[in-house]
Amino acid sequence: MEQVRIELKILYRDLGEEYWKGYRELEQKFEKVVGLGDVPAWKGHLEKEQRMVIPALCEAKPVGYIRLDLLNQPPRMGWLYVEEEFRKKIAVLENTPWLKNEESYKIWQYLIKAAWVIGRRVGNEKIESVFHDEAAPKRREWRNTQMDKWENEVGLFEPKELLESIKHKPEFVKV
Repeated sequence: MEQVRIELKILYRDLGEEYWKGYRELEQKFEKVVGLGDVPAWKGHLEKEQRMVIPALCEAKPVGYIRLDLLNQPPRMGWLYVEEEFRKKIAVLENTPWLKNEESYKIWQYLIKAAWVIGRRVGNEKIESVFHDEAAPKRREWRNTQMDKWENEVGLFEPKELLESIKHKPEFVKV
């Protein structure tokens, strides 16, 4: 199976603003598929520190993303989207030191892992998922089989800037 190199970035408050345009373009494609979503509202949620977006980039071009809703407790991940041409390719992480490389993961799998690990790193015991497509049960089942392995990565304090920012918001952190 063909491999593709990706890196994961974070959009949250003022972090990752340079990736907003690429996220917006992907979000508009996603909205056409599901008929839901509101990009301007999401920018407000990011700025108010209620949600974050983790985009996947391939050669600096955004190719997918996952959203993590921090307003709900426990936090919820969902609104997962990967460009059609990248969906079946095996991904290799680069320039993402805050997440361990896994063997034979696809982009959607790295996105789920990243959202789950970040949600746990800020102190939440549980991260829920509300995927909105026909693959949701498969994704949820897969995530449940991986969580024990990912738990080994929860103790790292990376990405520092993001985690410091979230930890200063006690209403988002479950103690």
